[in-house]
Amino acid sequence: MTISGSDLTLRAIEQHDAKFIHQWVNDDQIQRSLVGWHFPLSLGHIEKWIETFEHDSHDQRLMIEKANERCGLINLTAIDLKNGSAKVGILVAPEHQRRGIGLAALHTLINYAFCELSLNRLETTILKDNSASVSLFESKLGFVREGIKRHSIYKNGAFQDEVLLGLLRDDTRP
Repeated sequence: MTISGSDLTLRAIEQHDAKFIHQWVNDDQIQRSLVGWHFPLSLGHIEKWIETFEHDSHDQRLMIEKANERCGLINLTAIDLKNGSAKVGILVAPEHQRRGIGLAALHTLINYAFCELSLNRLETTILKDNSASVSLFESKLGFVREGIKRHSIYKNGAFQDEVLLGLLRDDTRP
């Protein structure tokens, strides 16, 4: 599957992407800012993880490519077609951050979710201290802050708050 944006492509993750994903998921800089538990993962583990994608219609994990270069991962998870909702996540490789790639990829994914999948609601959670990501979702994408999940994640040696953000199809969006 390929989803084309203005200047990038979101495509299905394939086995030949494993070494890039392995590098990104084991990068301390990336992991410090992401929600969730993290363990060091082997290349073999990543390869097995990729194999599970073909059987999962509730989670769509995609590679972000610009000019045939891998820039990161983006996903729609917990896709619920009955209730028209899904969760959004993104990981942009450090060397591609602050270049508008995350914003363009999210615009593309949001358009796909609302127009092609006919979803009505998207949501994400972001570590409260990750102000760049919170700002991206709120200021540039139109997500609305719906709440704070207090001390919901233990990360970087302390309990962290998560910001819960949501976007409805009817909301003002790009």
